[in-house]
Amino acid sequence: MHPELVILASLIEELRPFLERVRVLSEENFYGQNLWWIQDQKGKTHLVVTTGIGKSNTAFTLGALLAFGKPKIIIHGGIGGVYKEAPPKIGDLVVIEKCIMGDEGVLEEDGTKSYLAIGISPLSRHYEYFLVEDREIFKNLKTLFPEGYYRVDENRKRLIKILELQSHEEAFKLWYGSSCSVGLSSGSLNIATRRWDNYGAWVEEMETSSSFLSALRMGVPIIAIRAISNIAGDRNKSNWHISKATLFLGYFLLAILDEQERLWKEKH
Repeated sequence: MHPELVILASLIEELRPFLERVRVLSEENFYGQNLWWIQDQKGKTHLVVTTGIGKSNTAFTLGALLAFGKPKIIIHGGIGGVYKEAPPKIGDLVVIEKCIMGDEGVLEEDGTKSYLAIGISPLSRHYEYFLVEDREIFKNLKTLFPEGYYRVDENRKRLIKILELQSHEEAFKLWYGSSCSVGLSSGSLNIATRRWDNYGAWVEEMETSSSFLSALRMGVPIIAIRAISNIAGDRNKSNWHISKATLFLGYFLLAILDEQERLWKEKH
């Protein structure tokens, strides 16, 4: 079988609400991670994979997977922390159009400098960040799912766009914005604020820059989504809302499956 899509996340907990709502054909071990073959309502097969946490795990797992063949698109999902100065709220989803390579480059007395300080880029012309907003599939996604409020229709098992948010427990706002892929999570709100001042990204996470790098090197379109589960720098997990974030992420992944053919309506 050759997959149409590859859907990945670092941990199974991020994928569980999605997997509970699709037909799973089989489950395998993939170099120490989980791999599922799934089938959508139109009978097309796709791969769902966990990569493991962090940039190294993501680069290895996705690189090994793409060596066996290229899908039409990669969908990278997961949870993330939002910097308290940024507009998204807990429970919202952010589609990543710009991903900053955080904690990479040169560590100087006044903070971290990008690969520009070294003069060598990890990928041609990409010294500080990866930008995907100008790619056709990304534009198609933005047309299919414009920024705004959405709620889950449990009976029809789909997302419905709404005009305003009435309850954050039953609905979320979809944003298109930026993330910073870090090697070390912010351990306090003060550290998170320093990162906000340094990078200016909305979301803190630990994998997206590696999936972008792998996809760009292999020539495969990629879409990354982060479901906001917590405030970056808040390490008190009793304040986190992982279940709500992953539920909304799962329904958004289902919605993308339903619209997959319209995502690549242009030839790639």
